[in-house]
Amino acid sequence: MTYLQNIQTAGFAIETLSLHFYRKTGKIKAFCLSMPKSFVGVCQDIKAYNVLGLANLKLKNLLPEIENFPEIKFLYLQKNVLQSLPVEIRNLSRLVVLNLAQNHFTGLPEVIFQLEKLEELDLSSNKIVQVPAAIGKLTRLKYLNLSDNKIKSFPDEISLLQGLKSLDLRNNPLAHQRTKISALLPNCNILFD
Repeated sequence: MTYLQNIQTAGFAIETLSLHFYRKTGKIKAFCLSMPKSFVGVCQDIKAYNVLGLANLKLKNLLPEIENFPEIKFLYLQKNVLQSLPVEIRNLSRLVVLNLAQNHFTGLPEVIFQLEKLEELDLSSNKIVQVPAAIGKLTRLKYLNLSDNKIKSFPDEISLLQGLKSLDLRNNPLAHQRTKISALLPNCNILFD
């Protein structure tokens, strides 16, 4: 019997992607969507559904069906037009890398703070104005990229991220916060302008 093992698309303008069909077979080894000049996703170890790349697809929404993929460890959603995430993303309990760069977020989606295993979070090049105190819940975070946003202040709870190795805050109006942030994270490599 022949099984569908690879799915690739090119040049489609997708606003909402339903992942329903993807779960129908356990034989899919790779799920990658590509646009001209862009390869979407890191397609490694897909056999166990560990990586899902949905970048550069002009997605406006990520459907709740994302919860049907609790095995995902790496989720790449950069270069879309997302403004929010479905609450069901909290069921991705194994997620360690989440890339939401170059979207339209004005704040950190609250559901992110329920992703307890998250080690790398990229929210660069969005429209984020404020980082909530709940950031302190992401205690396993090692890399946080918030560059190219509109963040003016940072909560003291950032000090709870003792394992944080790298914090990118370039191109944010944080000049008056540098000393405070550096004192809260003395063992972290912090990038300012």
